[in-house]
Amino acid sequence: MIESKDDLKCLKGKGPCIPEPPSVTLEAAVGNVVRSELSHPVAQPPGPHEPHAEPEKTVTAADYFTETKPRWNLALFWKFFRNLVGSSEFSFPKPRVKDYVAAIAPAWPTPEEVPTIPATEGWANKNIRTHYAWSDKLADRYGDAYRSTYLFIYLAAAFAVFLALLPMTSGSEDAKFICVPGEFVLLSGITFLLFWEDHHRWHKRWMAYRVLAELIRQLKCLLG
Repeated sequence: MIESKDDLKCLKGKGPCIPEPPSVTLEAAVGNVVRSELSHPVAQPPGPHEPHAEPEKTVTAADYFTETKPRWNLALFWKFFRNLVGSSEFSFPKPRVKDYVAAIAPAWPTPEEVPTIPATEGWANKNIRTHYAWSDKLADRYGDAYRSTYLFIYLAAAFAVFLALLPMTSGSEDAKFICVPGEFVLLSGITFLLFWEDHHRWHKRWMAYRVLAELIRQLKCLLG
């Protein structure tokens, strides 16, 4: 595609038709992907007749680069429910968090680990698997937190309705002394979890880091 007069020089043999690619290191390229994907969008000022809305809480590159790996993952309710309902396995996931790079190393081997791996694939794995490991495992971490939170909220809300109806169906006055405090505790817990999830932006972090991980995965495919 011709975009300027200089592009016509290649048709006359006076210059290259394909410009030389800039020499950018792989680390800088991945860093650019991270910053562009997690960059804070520029907010447009509201019009004269539009109400002033509160700024949306987004996930930025600064959030990503300050993430740390926790030693324990306590948001295991979702995976336990998934194993029980999805595959009928009564198995509780391990709360200990494994090293992010070590967790994906079998699928991303380096030439030092598997000498027979193709050179291009080994070079790509060696240079970008740390970036993929962090974005992938952070997405899993916040995905577990978000799913576990809302799974508990739905079940707790259903049980709160059950506690509210139980004194009416049983006809016992003593049931109120148990059901009313229990319902209050459940509703308070639901309210707290909703505010806590919104404050820490678990869903937004989950989505942003998952998109970033898939972009880095595609970068590996392009390099291969």
